[in-house]
Amino acid sequence: DGRWQIRDGLDETLLDRIYFKTHHFVLSENGTRLFILNCNTDNHQERNLKILNYQNGIWNVELFETLENFKFQIGHCSSDGTTLLIREFYGNKIRIYKFIDNKWEFIYTNFDIKYNDYFSRAISLTTNGNEMSCIKIIHDTNGIAENYIKKYKIMETNIEEIFSQKIDLNFDNFSRFSSNGEILITGNEKDYSNGNIVRIFKFTNNMYSEIENNLINSDSSLIFGVGRYISDDLKTLSIGVNPKEIAFGRSEIKVYDISS
Repeated sequence: DGRWQIRDGLDETLLDRIYFKTHHFVLSENGTRLFILNCNTDNHQERNLKILNYQNGIWNVELFETLENFKFQIGHCSSDGTTLLIREFYGNKIRIYKFIDNKWEFIYTNFDIKYNDYFSRAISLTTNGNEMSCIKIIHDTNGIAENYIKKYKIMETNIEEIFSQKIDLNFDNFSRFSSNGEILITGNEKDYSNGNIVRIFKFTNNMYSEIENNLINSDSSLIFGVGRYISDDLKTLSIGVNPKEIAFGRSEIKVYDISS
């Protein structure tokens, strides 16, 4: 009837401790799966992952897994809810879960990452979870960090790199890929609190190139940070905005047409 309603049927005991100890919730686009990632830095016994599925008016636990030895704290899921990716606190470990043959399986990999290399938060799974786009930070032989855009094919038993491009950009914590990996939205500063420009990269002719745009760079009084989201049809971008003199506490969302 056009109104929001609470989807009930959630037993509090299923969720265990939901408050400041719970670091991340991820909801599938169809609203039928909820991923809850607990990352209690003080108590390793409260680091766990719960996957809930909504059926017949009730949330049921599909998976409960303890993550005692790892501080996973960032989650991404495919739109159809069949694939989940979680990223460790330091960004050098990733675990991918896939719903195969009516049960959850995981592919755990560190991608042969050295201890000082890592993945940024800019990670995206395609709609059906068969590919991943990400920014990977790799240090060269001189110890200088270099940024790469990587694409991986996600299979049932392993992950295969299918694309790599070195790219010169200062990505920030809120850089984002579109769900199909064709668009990358990033800023001009690693510290988004100073960022007043949004840069758009598009995947064309098997490479990412920056496309000219007049989205943000006309107003230096604004900061563009959290809340970035690119629609699946690649036509609109939403982004959180703050006046620079206030910085925090007065956010609003602006939506831009990027179809052209």
